[in-house]
Amino acid sequence: MSEQHSGAKSASIAMRPDAGLDRLLADRTLVARLAGVRVGLLANRTSQTAEGIDAAAALARALGSGQRGLVRLFAPEHGWSGIEAEGDVDATEPATGLPVHSLYGQRRAPDPAALADLDVILVDLQDVGVRCYTYGSTAALLLRSFARLVGKEVWVLDRSNPLGAGQAGPRLDPALRSFIGYFDLPFVHGRALGAMLRDWAAEAVPGLAVTVVAAPAKLAPPALWVPPSPSLRDWDAVRLYPGLVLLEGTNVSEGRGTAQNAFRAVLAPELDGVRLAEAINSWGCEIFAKPRQLTPTHNKFANVICDGVVLSIELKGSIRSTINEVRALQFGIRLLDWLKRNHAPFAWRRGRVMATADGEHFTPVEGFMLDYLIGDSGLRRDLDAGVAPETLVARWAS
Repeated sequence: MSEQHSGAKSASIAMRPDAGLDRLLADRTLVARLAGVRVGLLANRTSQTAEGIDAAAALARALGSGQRGLVRLFAPEHGWSGIEAEGDVDATEPATGLPVHSLYGQRRAPDPAALADLDVILVDLQDVGVRCYTYGSTAALLLRSFARLVGKEVWVLDRSNPLGAGQAGPRLDPALRSFIGYFDLPFVHGRALGAMLRDWAAEAVPGLAVTVVAAPAKLAPPALWVPPSPSLRDWDAVRLYPGLVLLEGTNVSEGRGTAQNAFRAVLAPELDGVRLAEAINSWGCEIFAKPRQLTPTHNKFANVICDGVVLSIELKGSIRSTINEVRALQFGIRLLDWLKRNHAPFAWRRGRVMATADGEHFTPVEGFMLDYLIGDSGLRRDLDAGVAPETLVARWAS
């Protein structure tokens, strides 16, 4: 199929108001082309059509499956189901019977044998606009592996960035490049996954043909949010994620393991939830807090009663503001500063990450998790030194 590009290494199809998967399925010419070759798909069950049909079933129905059409599936973190804690086990997709190769855990890139007989790989993943979300890293490593083969193509069936086009936070320090910090982009990057992968591939794997079936930049929340991973269950959790994910670099919980409040809560034993709520509600931002006592069932403080707050977003103004004016990263930095000053047990968490100097070969290293999450060690050092959060935000903005 690569000859169809007439020498061009990347292309972009003009957008219309639906996701890339729906646009592909509606194009009889593209469907006919893909039905005649062997296709792999990187996705999970949360990658769905507008009618709620998951991508594998919809594509198998349109292209056929078996010897031609859709023949193999690849899954990112959280497995094909999208709800597993890790998801690092190969499986069989129940609706189609196709093999699912995990690209998480010990195997971050596919085995060569799983790629050699494929002509095209389709990528359909819902990114959430923050660099440490691992779906983009998984897609990039798959593209690297596929680029070693001649005459192959990648099609990214794009989905809108739910955080919009705004950017915030530092660019990636190359010394901190890892599986959770792979792209040289701001922490909140403002890109759709397709454009991000296309531009990255043009430099990293220029011989690979990458086409983006684009999705629009939506300005309103979707009518039905399909959680792309188990802890981003609702729209508020997604909008709070750029700030609350920083708590993964500390000994304070971001709400994982609670029934409904992952990335919507700040929890720890001995945490003064009343004082924290009063502080947050005095900051004059769009994020509000109520004191709560919760008991996580897993992750940090499993089965331990924790005090803290549950967060909500209260916005005024236009539909556009509901996307672009939740300053979650700035909130998260202010939250870290408050916790350091007012919660005596607070500590930075050390852990192991898969680091890479060349973007291809990974080595497990141990370090401060916050540094690798945000891709910058200056945040932790400056907060330890007492630098005001507003100073840090202003520095990144410049």
